[in-house]
Amino acid sequence: MKRNLNRLAAILLFACVAITGSLTLWANTPRQGTAVDAGKTPGTAAPFTLSNTPAGNFSACVGDTRVFIPEPFAAAYSCVKIGTVPAVPVGWGALTLKYDDPNTLLMGGRANTANGRIYQIGLVRDANMHITGFTGTATIYPTADATIGQNNDGSIVFGPDDVLFVTRFPNNELEQSKPGSSDPDKVTNLSRVGIDHSVGSIGFVPSGFPGAGSMKIVSAAGEWYHCDFVPDGNGTFEVTSAFLRATVPATPEGILFVPPNSPVFPANSVLINEWSSGKIVTAPLDANGDPIVANAQDVVVGFGSSEGPFIDSLTGDLLFWSTNNGGSIFRVTGFQVPPTPAPTPTPTPGPCQYRVLIAYADTEPPVLLPNEIMAEPDVAAVDLFDASNATPTLQQLQQYDIVFAFSRMGWNDRVAMGNVLADYEDGGGVVVVGTFAWDSQATWNLAGRWMTDGYTPYNSTSQQLFSYTSANIADPSQQLMQGVSRLGAFYRNGVTLTSGAIAVANWTDGPPAVAYKTNNGKTAVGINAALHFQNEYAGAWGRVIVNAGRWLLCGGTPTPTPTPTATATATPSATATATASATGTPTVSPSPTVTPSTTPSPTLTPTPSATASPTSTPSSTPSTTPTASPTATATPTPAGCVLGQGYWKNHEQWPVNQLQLGNRTYNRQELQAILRQPPRGNSLNQLAHQEIAAKLNIATGADGSCVTQVLAAADAMIGNLVIPPVGNGHLRANPYVRTLASYNNGGLCVPKCDLPGSPGPGPRPTARPHPSRAPRP
Repeated sequence: MKRNLNRLAAILLFACVAITGSLTLWANTPRQGTAVDAGKTPGTAAPFTLSNTPAGNFSACVGDTRVFIPEPFAAAYSCVKIGTVPAVPVGWGALTLKYDDPNTLLMGGRANTANGRIYQIGLVRDANMHITGFTGTATIYPTADATIGQNNDGSIVFGPDDVLFVTRFPNNELEQSKPGSSDPDKVTNLSRVGIDHSVGSIGFVPSGFPGAGSMKIVSAAGEWYHCDFVPDGNGTFEVTSAFLRATVPATPEGILFVPPNSPVFPANSVLINEWSSGKIVTAPLDANGDPIVANAQDVVVGFGSSEGPFIDSLTGDLLFWSTNNGGSIFRVTGFQVPPTPAPTPTPTPGPCQYRVLIAYADTEPPVLLPNEIMAEPDVAAVDLFDASNATPTLQQLQQYDIVFAFSRMGWNDRVAMGNVLADYEDGGGVVVVGTFAWDSQATWNLAGRWMTDGYTPYNSTSQQLFSYTSANIADPSQQLMQGVSRLGAFYRNGVTLTSGAIAVANWTDGPPAVAYKTNNGKTAVGINAALHFQNEYAGAWGRVIVNAGRWLLCGGTPTPTPTPTATATATPSATATATASATGTPTVSPSPTVTPSTTPSPTLTPTPSATASPTSTPSSTPSTTPTASPTATATPTPAGCVLGQGYWKNHEQWPVNQLQLGNRTYNRQELQAILRQPPRGNSLNQLAHQEIAAKLNIATGADGSCVTQVLAAADAMIGNLVIPPVGNGHLRANPYVRTLASYNNGGLCVPKCDLPGSPGPGPRPTARPHPSRAPRP
């Protein structure tokens, strides 16, 4: 009855308008707080006049009849205006509920600007749990000094593991913050994975929908992408690739998935907020969880520019804001209550199941790459082998279908490593080799039969290419490139193809990026990209590696060879073993020790677990002894060992009161301010943090011979840049952060200090000294 009275009142209102003339009731106002940027224009939906009164029945919103629900949804859904959120500054952004508190609303403020933040406010609910108002005034989330939400735009969404995802416009970035963080923990440049126009929205397909668990990203220009993502080992996630699936009109700013069994809606539907047309539309989803745009229908119309609506998890209500009356919030009731989120479904096994070994010559194992490989549906296990301290035997390699080998420091025995890879390939194993295995400047250059007897696709070179670029896929139909839309990397070599090798992707600055070479009926793949630095490459590199197995072991060309017969099970080393959960999204736990391992160290073999998260099981013979952690007390710093940048930031006793970084000398107060400055995507701050720690460690008496040249090169790179917050210098990327961080953490020529009483939740292993090696940037 109440809805019918509201509809009658609206009809009478329009009749009065007809008597007095065809008057414009409302014109959408320009979007408040919008940054000047190509790709977005102020909301300019047609004014609501008598001539465009909706045909048939419609349901006007209580409190503002200019906003209405058209047929076929009018009879099943009602709308009410709640009001504005107190104290959220102009430039309103997306809405959501706090991950652990459905009575706290989060909302973007000062959207699309560097001063943007996320604001929080309490909610008032009625006896049926519908939101009816707000309590108090909004404050910055989660703390007053937090920096989460800079350039916030059409989505603030809690994703897997309650990580908060914020889309940034016009930066084309995706920000991630872990629970409890006050500053962003990760910022991703989405242009590196193929999203060319600035991002507007992000969503995760719920359980029960086609494509459940997948990430969808929509640009402000309307490109709808399916995105692959994997855990990065730091509690956040890496977007590895983007595939264009649809084009959505009218500047989409927010996507939601309709709760199942909601009246009128087709099964498996999505809601899309159209910022420039001032309405919310729905479209059914295809088998991949992507919208069928041709079948779109209007759901809510007439509210002007808006961003980021959300579905109330307690009631199923749709909430959105409108530029009308200063950012008023509206509620649409009638949807079903969303089901409780289910664990991420386990991928269905493919026709082949691959075991993959990563043999690395580096100071530490790769973190992101194993997760990328494990995320592929045909992968049964991913293990790690430290090839800088030992060389695997042929019997050990034959336990795997694919071996990926790369170097960033010297191999334990580069000739023996090349010989065993050739033997493994001769026996039918798939060999994929990555940079810097062709760098002829030091012992990281692979040798032996694999390099001399016609297996390698690339010639060795001394040319290093340290700049980020993307690759052109020369042959998209080739099996290695199946499902690969974008490849990018920073660290590469100026390699050339060997005789008979074929490139399937080439870097835009010339050299091949991916190539293969067939030798005596067996084929090897070369990847000219360093995949050890997780923030310095992008694209589906893990898929390329697995595609090599799909191609060469599952009916591709050339003729497949039998999968090597497994021999004796490898004995785990002291490396902690990460047990994958049933979700199929395991993470890798880096080894806490560098004790040489003579056998592969299993790290990612999936084992069904009773819980939905990975667990870590240490081996039976750990090589480290737990010691008490350091406290924050002013303890004299011991000489001959190193401490991380976090120690120097939190302790007052320094050996010096000034340091030179680049061409400028900074005093103690400035250095402390730099250490407290979050990097926020600025590689200059990352470099400064590690350089300060390294120079302080050396000043206390630690041996710095293994990083002397690196420090000099870092200072040359900084040059006249003034480091924030002292200045506003910026670097997009640099090759020295990881090397200096490894030094400061006891990974190079000096062990880490074993100080009593360091802050932390419990004991940690004491690092052993590492042998001194020639450093690589």
